[in-house]
Amino acid sequence: MNFVTKINKTATNYSRKLFHLLTKSNNKNPKPDNIKGQKFIDIELTNKCNARCIFCPREKTPKQGFINFQTFEKAVQRAEEYNHSPIIDLCGLGEPLLHPNVVDYVKYLTDRNFYSRITTNAHLLTRDLSVRLIKAGLNELRVSISGIGNKYKDIHHLDFEMTKKNIVDFLKLSKGKCNIVLSITKCKPIENEIDELKNYWRNLGIDEIIVFNCINRGGALDMDYYFLNNNRFYLEAKEILSTNSISPLCMAPFVFYFIGWDGQYYLCCHDFCKKLPLGSIFNFSIKEMDSIKKKTIENIFYFCKNCDFDVINVIRENLYKIENKEFSTLLLEKKINELKSNQTEF
Repeated sequence: MNFVTKINKTATNYSRKLFHLLTKSNNKNPKPDNIKGQKFIDIELTNKCNARCIFCPREKTPKQGFINFQTFEKAVQRAEEYNHSPIIDLCGLGEPLLHPNVVDYVKYLTDRNFYSRITTNAHLLTRDLSVRLIKAGLNELRVSISGIGNKYKDIHHLDFEMTKKNIVDFLKLSKGKCNIVLSITKCKPIENEIDELKNYWRNLGIDEIIVFNCINRGGALDMDYYFLNNNRFYLEAKEILSTNSISPLCMAPFVFYFIGWDGQYYLCCHDFCKKLPLGSIFNFSIKEMDSIKKKTIENIFYFCKNCDFDVINVIRENLYKIENKEFSTLLLEKKINELKSNQTEF
């Protein structure tokens, strides 16, 4: 079995759980009927943003711009030629509602029977824009929001009441037409308030809420991790993974395809600084990216060495915490079983 076949087989299992997590919907809009081999394509409309979230290394974002129609059209063409009915997420590393043609792009996807999703902070989601997005056939709106009131302002540097009004208006307008999901990033200011936040938004009518841990964006965001800037526990972590039949290879790059506004493929969305463009959509198909990514990971020594999403680093960080008596071996065993269960299910 060659690498690409093996990756696609593994990614098929990997995507089953992700599909239910990321595309669960109560509306009647079309979505993929068969999740076998499901892929997700993130088309970045822009890497500009109107927010300054404390968990986003915005200052490290490289050259900023907006995708043009020719590039967007080619990205969608690549999705069409890929025989996996991919879900299209208009997100990237910026705020998609900043793009003046966002409604036209959603309509373009609807006309081609793609399941479309926008991830936004909703601060620019006016009532008029909501109406036009829903009319264009948007399937899912995912709102990223952490905190309420002044705490929200401190985290996102945006006005909470305006964002709240936009979300409530969208809820009323989209009922039965477009699904809305709330995404909370568990950052330090609100780490003990997650249940309170869930209840707050559920009382306003949002049923689907996903909580994500804060991540270091491949090392772009400064976080106090022990594993950074050294190789300690690397061999021990690999041994633990091997003993427990856990693959050290992260599946994210082979399930989520990231296309920048400039038309370049990137390893994954964790390459926040876009240090590693893999080739243009005008030169390579999505299918060709699996082999290119595999060769890239092999030829560039441990490219993901600063990423806290990396499987080896997850184990290394836990080993450090055990050494510093911040973590018990029982919690490490729990993490190992979680990784093993996920990879078995995926």
